[in-house]
Amino acid sequence: MESLKRKELIQELERYGYGLMHTEKKSPEELIPDIIKSGEPRLIYAIPIILLNTAPEELNLEAMSGRIPKRLTSGILYLTLLLYREESIAMDLQDKLLRYTGEIPELSTEFSRGGNIEILPKLTINARSLRENFRNYLLLQKRRDMLSEKIGLSLEMKTRHQLSRLFSKKQREILLKKLNQETLTKTEKEYFSRTIKPKLEAILNPEIKRIASLML
Repeated sequence: MESLKRKELIQELERYGYGLMHTEKKSPEELIPDIIKSGEPRLIYAIPIILLNTAPEELNLEAMSGRIPKRLTSGILYLTLLLYREESIAMDLQDKLLRYTGEIPELSTEFSRGGNIEILPKLTINARSLRENFRNYLLLQKRRDMLSEKIGLSLEMKTRHQLSRLFSKKQREILLKKLNQETLTKTEKEYFSRTIKPKLEAILNPEIKRIASLML
């Protein structure tokens, strides 16, 4: 039963960019407490990545307090804040995290030393491993972005005219954001699911392709 729960958590992490992306996923307010309660550092190291892939305006940190003690979430989210500060990224998210956690000087000191940080007696996080895991993710994301940019330029050169016949300007903007693995707003996600995704499914339908080939 315990191994099944762990497998489910890993699948959820994949949906937040810690592997393959999927369209349906738990909210961070549901997923992060489950990860923390697992007590597995390897899973906890993914929390900064989950939050980085979440739009700040959609994040309700206070909702976590009903699922897990705030002293637990505050410590881990403060370490996430320190990671973002080091990389000078996600400024809006930094502000939101700081309002939730406040400054925790002792954690900041331990984090800078790069050793083990005891969040609770049974939960220890290694600052060096946390930092390396996050930086490896950023490096991988940068490489993906470069590839997406090349693909985007190719699409623009070869298929701009065809895409403009199928999709409006706003729809093309959302498609490009998806291609670049950028975070969509709640409105954009709903619009994608309701309007754009059905068009893509129709384009990929083998039967429609067969009919089109008979007419051209």
